[in-house]
Amino acid sequence: MKIAKYIFLLLYLFSFGYHCFSSLQSGEESSNLSMKVTEVVVEVEEKVFHIEVTDIDRVHNNVRKIIGHFAYFGLIAVFGYLCIYFFTLKTTKTLLITLAIGLVMALISEVLQNFADGRGPSVKDILIDYSGYTLSSLIMFLIIFLVIRKRNNNNKELIGVE
Repeated sequence: MKIAKYIFLLLYLFSFGYHCFSSLQSGEESSNLSMKVTEVVVEVEEKVFHIEVTDIDRVHNNVRKIIGHFAYFGLIAVFGYLCIYFFTLKTTKTLLITLAIGLVMALISEVLQNFADGRGPSVKDILIDYSGYTLSSLIMFLIIFLVIRKRNNNNKELIGVE
């Protein structure tokens, strides 16, 4: 577990650092990158679901918001939650710290966009970022809570306590 906390710390810092770097990309660079992801999503929709995608702009917007904001912040939250949990070993404290840091991260990433050409901060994006972060944090809290509860019940059974 000692090495895990440092691995998750590095993943946490790297993933947020990458997001900050991405926030400083120009609007054109950011759009081009997300368009590549959009093309993959469209291809999968058309080949797997046999649906002809006609509204590429709608798909592109969804890719930017769902993958670029919600899901990516969810991933950052998983790394952050595990990192903080392994350092503190307290579930409630970890949740509170993680949620506070997540809000700061969402604000920072949007403020950074103010310095990029063709981009600017968006309250909507802050809410999407923080929603993804919060949902993942709550899921991690629940998983760890249930694991601890199961472990404690197993320990009681081993020593004969009911």
